[in-house]
Amino acid sequence: MLDTIINLSRRNKKFVMLFVDSVLLVLAIILSFSIRLGYFYFPESGLVYWVIFGAPIIAIPIFVRFGLYSSVIRYIDFKALWSVVQAVTLYI
Repeated sequence: MLDTIINLSRRNKKFVMLFVDSVLLVLAIILSFSIRLGYFYFPESGLVYWVIFGAPIIAIPIFVRFGLYSSVIRYIDFKALWSVVQAVTLYI
């Protein structure tokens, strides 16, 4: 599976990164609410629902505008990316 992702075109890699970032943003917000409240929290309706699932709509254009996806794909290799993943996981 990793070879399949590595062999994708630059544009398709950006779309994969957009999708993964969107999912991770939503999960991070849900988990932060869950940690704060002390139980697993999933919004059923209301304003919090829009805040949680609207976060990628705000964050992704910011990431694109700052060139995050282009620079990551262009300059980072798998070993460096894996180090970032490990460091962020340890930090969390």
